[in-house]
Amino acid sequence: MSKATILRGAMLVACTVWVGISYATFGLGVHYSLDFSVKMDAKEEQLTFDDLNLQTVGFVGAPAGWAGETFGPEDIPIYFDRGEMARTPFALGGKVYVDIIPIIDCIEIGGGFAAFEYDGKIRYPTSITVGAAAPATPDSLMNMIDQDLVTVEYDTLSTNIEDNASGVPGITKTPYAKLDMGLTIRKYIPLPVIDKVLKPYGGLGFDVMFTTPVISAGLVDDAVGADLTGDMSVAQVVAVMQDPATSQKIIDEIMARLFTPHFGMNIVLGFLLKPPVVPLGIYVDGKLAIPFGKLDEDAGVTG
Repeated sequence: MSKATILRGAMLVACTVWVGISYATFGLGVHYSLDFSVKMDAKEEQLTFDDLNLQTVGFVGAPAGWAGETFGPEDIPIYFDRGEMARTPFALGGKVYVDIIPIIDCIEIGGGFAAFEYDGKIRYPTSITVGAAAPATPDSLMNMIDQDLVTVEYDTLSTNIEDNASGVPGITKTPYAKLDMGLTIRKYIPLPVIDKVLKPYGGLGFDVMFTTPVISAGLVDDAVGADLTGDMSVAQVVAVMQDPATSQKIIDEIMARLFTPHFGMNIVLGFLLKPPVVPLGIYVDGKLAIPFGKLDEDAGVTG
C-alpha cells in the first residue's frame, strides 16, 4: 500500500459553526489543503496503435529490398514523454461532523479537491534515414534504431494546456485532478486547563478517491487510433500529429474518463481552536491517506 500526507486547514478560519442540541454538537468547515499525496516519476513510454503499419516509402537511403515493406504497431518509434507530477495552487476541501459525547467523540465526513500537473509530449518521427550498414532487407525497426543502423528525427505534440488553449491561472502543463472523500471517527485528546479552547484529536477512517487518468498508450490509442490505421507513410503520420484536432481529441478522452474510484483508509491528527461561546473556530489537521493500490497502474501514480 502506498501512503500519502495531506495538511489541511493551515491557519484558516474555517467558517466552522457549532449548533448544540442535547448531547450532540454539529460542525461545518471549509479548508485549504497542502496536498503532498500524489507521486509520479518521469517516464518515456512507447505508444502503440493497434491497427497502424508504417510503410518504408519515404525512408531516406532505404535499399531496394526495403520497398513495399511495413513495420507493425510494436515497431514504430512514437513515444509519450511524461514529466514528474507537480502540485498546483488548487486544493480546497470541507467537512461536516457531529460530536455525540460520550457515545462517540466525533464522526466526520470530509472531502477535498486537488489539482496537479505534469509535462506531457508525444514524440513522433518526421524523417527516418537508413544507414549504409543497414541490412538489405529490413529487420526490426526498433532494433535497428538501437544499433544506430537507422536514425530518426522527431517532432513533438504537446498535451500541455499552455500549448493548446488559453490556459488556467496556476495550471500550464497537462492537468491531473483528485477528489478525496472519507468517513472518519475521531477521538479528542484531553488536555487539562486548555481543553475548553484547544482540542487535539486523532482519528481513523475510510476513503474513496476519484482521479483523472494519466495519458498512456491505451488512452492515446482510444483518442486518435481511428486516425492512425492501415498502412501509412511517415508523412501521413506527421499530418495526423500536426492536425490541431489531434491534441483536442486526447484532451476530450481524458475528460471522458474522469474520476475512476480508488478505495483506502486514513489516519488523522490535528487540533480544533475554538474560544468559548464564539460560534467560529480554526482547525488544522494532517491526514495520512493509504490507498489500497496505485491511483494509476499504467503510469505508476501513487497517492
